[in-house]
Amino acid sequence: MSRRQKMLRGLLIACLAILILACGPDASIHANLADAKIYPMGEIPADAERVEVGIYTTIIDGLDIASSTYDLTAYVWFKWKGDIDPTAHMELSNLTQRYDFTKEPLYEKPLTLPDGRQYQVMQIHGRFFQPFDLKDFPFDKQSIAIIIQDEYRAHENLVYLPDMNQSGFAADLAIPGWRVLGWRAGPVIRDYGSRFGAPDTHLSSRYPALQYEIVIGRHANFFLWKLLMPLLIVLAANWMALLIDPELVDVRTALPATSMLTLVFLQQTYTSELPEVGSLVLMDKIYVLAYVVVVSTLIEVIATASWQKSSEKITDARVSRVDRYTLAAQIGVFFGSVIALLAAADSLA
Repeated sequence: MSRRQKMLRGLLIACLAILILACGPDASIHANLADAKIYPMGEIPADAERVEVGIYTTIIDGLDIASSTYDLTAYVWFKWKGDIDPTAHMELSNLTQRYDFTKEPLYEKPLTLPDGRQYQVMQIHGRFFQPFDLKDFPFDKQSIAIIIQDEYRAHENLVYLPDMNQSGFAADLAIPGWRVLGWRAGPVIRDYGSRFGAPDTHLSSRYPALQYEIVIGRHANFFLWKLLMPLLIVLAANWMALLIDPELVDVRTALPATSMLTLVFLQQTYTSELPEVGSLVLMDKIYVLAYVVVVSTLIEVIATASWQKSSEKITDARVSRVDRYTLAAQIGVFFGSVIALLAAADSLA
C-alpha cells in the first residue's frame, strides 16, 4: 500500500470516529431530582393551609428561544379558608422584568363562596423565563411555565393545589411557529438552600409553589422544508460528483468542495438563532453526517483519480462502478443514520 493510500485510509477512519463521537449518547450530566432547586411536593404536611390555585392563559407572545423568555397574559384565581390571604404574598419566581409586570384583581375584596372559602381572581401580564432544552432541536418540546410561590410562609404552613377542572388555556391561543400540545400543573417546593441569615425559627429555606406549564412543539414542516430540504439539495450536488465522467477530475473535486462550504453557511443560518449550548443538538448531528458524506466523496474522487494515473488497469468503467457502490453506501448510511437519530430523540419517544 502506497503512502498516499495509507493517508486516505487514515482520513476515512478519522471521519468514522468523528461520526461515532457526534452521534453517540449524550455525555451531559443530569442532576438528581432530590438535588434540584424545584422538586415535587410529595406528601402534604398535615397542618398546612391548602390553597386551590387556577391558571387560565389567554396570550403568549414575544417567545425568544435565544434568551428563553416570553410574554404571557393569564387569569389566576385563589380559593382558600382561614385567615391566611395567599394573594397578599404571592410571588411569580420566574418573572424577569418586574418593572413591566401588571397584576389587576377583579374584586376589591375577596368573595365568600357558599362553602365558606374565600375567592379572588386577577389578571397578570409579564415577561417570564424558563430554560429551554434544545438537545432535540428541531423536534424539541418546550415548557412555557409560570411558577407561583408564597414569599413569606414555609411549605409546612401553606400548600398550593392546582384547580385541574377549570385551569387551562384559551381555545384560540396561538404561538407562531409552534403547536400547543397541552398543559400540566402541580404543587412543588422551591428550595433556596439558605435561610438568608435569619434564625432557624424565623425563615425557612423551602417555600410552597405551584408550577403551571403549557407544552409546545415545533411544526414538522419547519424541519422538512426549512432545514432538511436545503441540506438534501446540497448533498444531491455532492453526489453528482460520483455520476460524472471520471476523466473530469476538476469538476468531480469542485462539487464536494463547494458542497462543504455551503453546508457550513447553512449550519450557521440556524445556529445563529439558538443560544450557546454545551453539546450538539439533533440538527448538528445530522450536519455531522452530511460533513462525513461530503468528505468521503472528496476522498473517493481524489483516490480514484490518483489510482487511475498510477495504473493503466484502473479503467473508467471500473472507477464508475466504484462510484456507484460509494453512492449507494453513502445514501444508505446517511438516511439510515438520520432515521436512527430521529427515533432516538427524547421528544419523539
